[in-house]
Amino acid sequence: MLGLLRLLTNRQVMGDSTTTLAGALQLYDRWAEDPRVELVAEPRGAETLFRQAIAPFALQTATKAVADCYLIGFAEAAGAHVVTFDRGLAATARSRQVPVALLEPVEMRKRRGRPSE
Repeated sequence: MLGLLRLLTNRQVMGDSTTTLAGALQLYDRWAEDPRVELVAEPRGAETLFRQAIAPFALQTATKAVADCYLIGFAEAAGAHVVTFDRGLAATARSRQVPVALLEPVEMRKRRGRPSE
């Protein structure tokens, strides 16, 4: 939930599709009601995998890598796929060999002349 809210409200990520926290919560609620979406408790081993994922950032001050690496550790422990608009998160997932789908916001697709799907 935190990662999705952070991305939906981040102009750098979402461009003209950026929303308010209230709008992001509404989108989250709609998304969570979708029968294809399953929310699960933190899987066993997530903390260990989070610590492994964050190791390359250990000498940096707090960055968004903390949240990104937590999501990657969680996905890795759960055997889940990551779906994101965030290129940095996708790169971290790939470095850990976690399956990832990098989506492109509609506004970005329009700027590049690609039709919406």
